[in-house]
Amino acid sequence: MDDFDTDEECRNPDILNKKWDWFEKALYPTLSTSKKSLVLWCGNIIARDCCIVRAGAMADHWDIVNIRDKNGKSTWPEKNTEEEIDRRLSKISAKAIQTEVYNNPISEGGIFDDLMWGKIPPLKEFRFLVAYGDPAPSEKKNKQSSTKTVWLCGMIKDKLYVIKGFLDRGLNADFIDWFILLQQYVNGKATVYHFVENNSLQDPFFQQVLKPLVAKKRHEKKVDITINADSEKKRTKQPGSRPIWNR
Repeated sequence: MDDFDTDEECRNPDILNKKWDWFEKALYPTLSTSKKSLVLWCGNIIARDCCIVRAGAMADHWDIVNIRDKNGKSTWPEKNTEEEIDRRLSKISAKAIQTEVYNNPISEGGIFDDLMWGKIPPLKEFRFLVAYGDPAPSEKKNKQSSTKTVWLCGMIKDKLYVIKGFLDRGLNADFIDWFILLQQYVNGKATVYHFVENNSLQDPFFQQVLKPLVAKKRHEKKVDITINADSEKKRTKQPGSRPIWNR
């Protein structure tokens, strides 16, 4: 499968599901069970949910190669020099760069062009705080693995404050530890609700991996913490909205 996904199909979950069903039910079963076979997928990650992401999740091996590595150097210097990369990327938007050469698809409103840095009010002034995590099933720390993140946020009137957080390629146990560290950081000054993003594709991972890990950490660290699954359909981000980040 080469460039199996298209932008239009990825914007329509019904079409995307039908196309994936076609691969699973009509194409893949044509392989002989009694003979060795090799299935290859090649293409960009053009959406958070697309066929190549689904294939990668079940693959025996999955390489995600970007134009530059985590140190900002060309991953193929014999072909793409730093000067050539700089010139090529200078002609397109940050959104296009992230999607096309860094396999990090983002939608309009996903980038804050003008971050507001400021002092966070005392935590006791918040009615409540939310520690929100975006998980990833990978259990590796190398550059091919997906990043995980957890951020502590709160609102006072109409202002959203991004207080403290973690972003890294880590283990799922590390991901749960971040929630615990943020709860300890608040130290009872405000009520903290813990959530992880969870759609229909993510739910088996939440039920089978994250929930048992939470129970294990609760027992090991003697902490009272519950992490809830956020299954609510996400609304379109409103342009012009800007959070205040902790300085």
